[in-house]
Amino acid sequence: MTDRDPSTRPGRRRTGPLKRFFLRGLVLLLPTIITLWVLAKIVNFLQHNVIGHVARVVAWLLHMTAVFGPEAYRLTPAGPRVEPGLWYPSLGIAWLVCLGFVAFVGMVFGSFVGHRVWVAVENALMRLPAVRFVYPYVKQVTDFVFSERTIGFRQVVAVEYPRKGIYSLGFVTGRAFPALDRARGVECLSIFVPSSPTPMTGYVIFVPKDEVIYLPLTIDEALKMTVSGGVIKPGTSGD
Repeated sequence: MTDRDPSTRPGRRRTGPLKRFFLRGLVLLLPTIITLWVLAKIVNFLQHNVIGHVARVVAWLLHMTAVFGPEAYRLTPAGPRVEPGLWYPSLGIAWLVCLGFVAFVGMVFGSFVGHRVWVAVENALMRLPAVRFVYPYVKQVTDFVFSERTIGFRQVVAVEYPRKGIYSLGFVTGRAFPALDRARGVECLSIFVPSSPTPMTGYVIFVPKDEVIYLPLTIDEALKMTVSGGVIKPGTSGD
């Protein structure tokens, strides 16, 4: 008895051209759509919770300085009402004020003295029961995303981890502890083994230098492999 044609077996149906084109278009457009959606949500949150309140103050100041007519700003039982002719300029000024304030905070607290003051403020926040369970993790994410310093990865390597015979992708971050070198009698390296698909987290292990396999990969190529779960490999586009 001969096997049937592989193309007729269950689960081996060929994808039609229309479906294939649709999936390809979805792969191309979905990252842009999701990025724009996230940015729109962030802007909308800021505008309703921060920028809008600043814009009302700006509108009141413009009204008090007679920049616009008396009908542009009204006090109602529900609160101040700003007419469109005054609201949109006030909103633009509010964005500029808030962006300038952020830059001012970075300038003041980016100095040596200012940084020490900010560290003291952070230590005070960490004593608050609710804040200490949220703030450190948010700070780790923002430091990772917006850090001006380059990550100290030196070389992409493969190491036998978590056991012999299984190799994991890792990044050399430097030498291990001198005490460990003396105890093992060989030079050991500090290796960061990232987790997939979030390489910002992982494990730090110490491996003898002669047991490390150096790979001809760049840091970016290794990170792409980690994020994609090994689907994207050097020399491929992930198709």
